[in-house]
Amino acid sequence: MYNLLNEPWLPVRRRSGERQRIASWQITDKPEDAIVALDFPRPDFNGSVMQFLIGLYQVTLAPWPESDWLERFTTPPTPQRIREAFQAFEKAFLLDGEGYRFMQDLSAADAEPKSISAILIEAPGQQSIRENKDFFVKDGFANTLCRSCASAALYTMQSNAPAGGKGFRTSLRGGGPLSTVLYADSLWHSIVLNTLPGNVAATVNARLFPWLTPMPTSEKQEVIIPTDVAPMHEYWGMPRRIFFHFSDQASLTCDVCGGSDTTLVTKYSERNYGPNYQSGVWKHPLTPVYVKDDMPRSPVHASAHCLHYRHWPSYVLPGGSGGTVPAPVVELFLSMRNRDLRDENIDTGDIGLNTFGYDMDKMKARCWYEGRMPVFNLPAEELEVYRRRVEGMIEAATLIGGNTVKAVRRAQFGRVESISKNGAIKWTLPKGNSDDAALPQSLTDAFWQYTESQFYRHIHQLRDIVGDTDKEIPLMRSWNDVLSRQAETLFDAIVDSEDYSRTNPRNVVLARKELYGMNRSKKIFELLNIPLEIHAFETQLITEER
Repeated sequence: MYNLLNEPWLPVRRRSGERQRIASWQITDKPEDAIVALDFPRPDFNGSVMQFLIGLYQVTLAPWPESDWLERFTTPPTPQRIREAFQAFEKAFLLDGEGYRFMQDLSAADAEPKSISAILIEAPGQQSIRENKDFFVKDGFANTLCRSCASAALYTMQSNAPAGGKGFRTSLRGGGPLSTVLYADSLWHSIVLNTLPGNVAATVNARLFPWLTPMPTSEKQEVIIPTDVAPMHEYWGMPRRIFFHFSDQASLTCDVCGGSDTTLVTKYSERNYGPNYQSGVWKHPLTPVYVKDDMPRSPVHASAHCLHYRHWPSYVLPGGSGGTVPAPVVELFLSMRNRDLRDENIDTGDIGLNTFGYDMDKMKARCWYEGRMPVFNLPAEELEVYRRRVEGMIEAATLIGGNTVKAVRRAQFGRVESISKNGAIKWTLPKGNSDDAALPQSLTDAFWQYTESQFYRHIHQLRDIVGDTDKEIPLMRSWNDVLSRQAETLFDAIVDSEDYSRTNPRNVVLARKELYGMNRSKKIFELLNIPLEIHAFETQLITEER
């Protein structure tokens, strides 16, 4: 039988660039050429299987007491030691056979089989196929999967499950959750950084691995809450009742990875009304959550805008005012483990945050988003000041981005009512002033995108000088210049391309001049902690030039 703890089903890449397949217990072999990353051909498989490995090590080798974590980090256990720790859990990780199967429901075996391609999240639904709406992703685009890719696809579906029609439940974190995973210079170090201390020894039972018993169903809207399951069930949630059908056709190749296998998965069966996880009550170790007053937790979901740098403090800086709390593994690293590494003089330059997830529109996958963000190892006494400075930088960017949209609107559609003696302009804009409704969002997205690299460069520099006002001021002024120049560049690119038969050149000149002033306003200087005496001096110079 195919056991996910013993079979070499994990494609990995070593530091030398060598690619191979290993078993789960071989993560630490050949330390002189360490494994640096998973190497599935799909990014969603890599992200999901990374969570599988973190969950696996969480239940089998979690550090306790917490102080043991550093020894795990610096002195990886031998593969044989890991294999011994896995042995007690082997029966929970059988992919096939007559008994209980990994993340599968035996009661779904007699449901009508369908193509294995439907288990991939981007696959078109039955309604899209019937109505011939599967324009970009066709039905049957992956008719055979090797057991490695089938296992990755199964975990990906169970941990990200979107709404799938009547009774087809979403994942424990809802459809398309955002995951934030700390990464380091090796796969082992990455796993350890994301493993929480475990003060309760995990055992093999259905409260942890729900497929080891007849599945609880939810025809009457029954729900599952955290007290119904074992700690760390969050990694093994199973909202979908799925059963694989295997085929011994060794001549076929996997449609995802192109590899061969002695047994392939071509069909699977599925029933609705799987376990129904109560929303807003779970705290997944890898997902930040929205918290407001005493309202239930709501996990952050992946979207087109969730990876903008404006969200960076919410994911990696605790104690902010934005209502978003970083994932528990990130909070632990920032509060304790970074200090342990600093005390041992261990270089943390390779540590960062990988953020990823599906942007779902109910059962439709709109996009897979993935990005990397820096994580800084700052002493606690500097962290609060650093957070305030960074939040000020982001608020300034938000304000200047809004100024840019406002200026473009005024240049294109505005009418000047009056200009006061001090130069203040009174504009009027017609209702429904846009004949290009997509402009504001596309302009805003471009503004954040084009200033992103400079943001990370500036916060890197800020890390080294935080609290030194004499050095902070030039840096914050530099950030103001970056934002202002980008705002003016975008204004010129959009407004100058307009047909001047529709645009009043005078309005363009006035709006651009106004944009220059708004982006160097007293409010912007306050947000960037730049002394207002500098603002007053520069305002005086501008007035004299006029």
